[in-house]
Amino acid sequence: MVRTAAFATLALAALAVPALAQPGPDTEPPPPAPYVPAPPAPTTNDWSEVSHINGSLVKVGERDDYLVKNPKRVNISTNPIGFLVGFYGLSIQAAVSDNVTIRGNVEFFDYEFLGRTKGHELALSAPIYFRRSFSGPFIEPGILYQETDEWGWDLFGDGPGEPTHHTHLGPEILFGWHWTFDSGLNMAVAFGATRNMSSDRMDSDSEYDDNDDPLPTGYLRIGYAF
Repeated sequence: MVRTAAFATLALAALAVPALAQPGPDTEPPPPAPYVPAPPAPTTNDWSEVSHINGSLVKVGERDDYLVKNPKRVNISTNPIGFLVGFYGLSIQAAVSDNVTIRGNVEFFDYEFLGRTKGHELALSAPIYFRRSFSGPFIEPGILYQETDEWGWDLFGDGPGEPTHHTHLGPEILFGWHWTFDSGLNMAVAFGATRNMSSDRMDSDSEYDDNDDPLPTGYLRIGYAF
């Protein structure tokens, strides 16, 4: 009887120990382990030395592709290849809106190709850009004025003779593409047609030829925008 009572007492004590060890409703849990942030990546270049827009990396020279508004408003350009063959020109282009620009061009000719040609050209046009001024595809309506004197090819050594005078005044329409880089350097290529409305093509015999068929025209320009 004594052993039975002692065994029952030990069993009750064993069951009571884990119950007493459990925390009460007012006991706070242990604090979490302190957060240790990961070490920052090593800095190899300052942000001023990296091409980026608002912290997002962009390839060098291509930030201009992501700008909605072009900060460059004026472009001065010419055809450097023309200086090698006898075309000397200068073009000034100004943006009047985000998509419309005004371009003025003056050019002088003095070259030889199956004869000799001398003259000058004036053009006023309004390139309209589908993306943004000085960038991407554009359509360019304008007016072209040109005067030239042409000497025939001196094939038999009998002298150049009298020149043939040509006057061209009429509308033109061109389609082209314009590439502008972050530095401001840019290149434009355009092709189209023009029509002579002056009917003032005069040769040495003072004869007129009313030729108003559309003629091909175009240009290559390399310049700097600011």
